[in-house]
Amino acid sequence: MRTSLTIALAAAGLAAIPLQTALAADKTFEVSANALALDIQSELRFDSATLGQGTLINFENDLNLDSSKTTYRYEGRLRLGRNHVLEGSYMDLSRSGTGTLARSLQFGDQTYNIATTVDSKLDINFYRFAYSYYFINQANLELGAAIGVQVPDIDASLVDTNTNISEAYSGTVPIPTVGLRANVSVLPNLSLRGSADLFSVSVGDFDGSLMDVSVKAEYRILDTLGIGVGYNKFDIDGSLQNTSEDFATNLNYDGASVFLNLRF
Repeated sequence: MRTSLTIALAAAGLAAIPLQTALAADKTFEVSANALALDIQSELRFDSATLGQGTLINFENDLNLDSSKTTYRYEGRLRLGRNHVLEGSYMDLSRSGTGTLARSLQFGDQTYNIATTVDSKLDINFYRFAYSYYFINQANLELGAAIGVQVPDIDASLVDTNTNISEAYSGTVPIPTVGLRANVSVLPNLSLRGSADLFSVSVGDFDGSLMDVSVKAEYRILDTLGIGVGYNKFDIDGSLQNTSEDFATNLNYDGASVFLNLRF
């Protein structure tokens, strides 16, 4: 009887704690450091005005880049009142490798023949900025819509280790996105956060699409400190024709993360 009473009193005490504390809507600024273990597939085609359409190169299969990588993403959120939030993030997904070609590849103005040993680099930096408006804002639930831009900055190079013949591609394409945001408090110190950013367009010589979906669970150790785990899936496809620098790219990754979140 005493045990049952103790449990009932404890449950009542937990229920009395405002769920708003899990969402931390009273904090103005958040910064997060995320460690991600990702599986990656990356393809790039770089055409030539002289040689014509290039080869769609799979950097993992053709050039021996690692298909998995542990990396870090840094995020910031600035809350302007209860309904308005500015977001930004940065992640480096750069890799390099050396491989012997199982097929001939044309990359830009250079052709790399079968059995050639090639040093390759694929440097990708991701920048993301967004504005979110939360049209539902309750103590235990926030729902909102977002508009933003994702900016992949891509630098790729191939070098024939025998002849030192090289070719490089560099491109930065800001991609506008629309999205949804959801924050749910499930316990006084435990919350779930989900986001989805999307883009799809076919205009003239450009075709492109983007999907970026993330879910996170966070436990607040202190009022200003939280830890958590998450999952992120990302896919981008794009191609541009009839220019001096025609290209096509397909990059996708997914994986789990652990993170540390500070609020002020």
